[in-house]
Amino acid sequence: MHTIDTHSFPQRTDETGSSSSKNWLVMKFGGTNVSSEAQSTTIRDPVRERLAAGFRPVVVHSALATVSATLETMLNAALAGSYQPKLEQAIALHSDLADTLGTDGELILGGFSPSWNSYSKMSEYKKNKR
Repeated sequence: MHTIDTHSFPQRTDETGSSSSKNWLVMKFGGTNVSSEAQSTTIRDPVRERLAAGFRPVVVHSALATVSATLETMLNAALAGSYQPKLEQAIALHSDLADTLGTDGELILGGFSPSWNSYSKMSEYKKNKR
């Protein structure tokens, strides 16, 4: 895959005209691009290409496919007092992807579990909103 040209990614230089060592480049990926191992090349290949071109990529990883909608549904469900199934669904989605990638899902989720006491916080929010 070749996605860099001199028009879209010109070589950056510093004030003296020499190549800059600060060629930071933010690359954001989300949705289906981060939702499976099979999609990993949609991240890996452009990052490698930019590294080879002298850039210093910073990868920003946003929500997996369907997670943003699940979070919105979960918030509405929490306000109604029944967020737990959607929370478990979101955690399972991330945990399954971690397993597929051969990583420690529990470590990545930071010990977050469905037993987390969000319900009391959401109930308090609901009371204060009235």
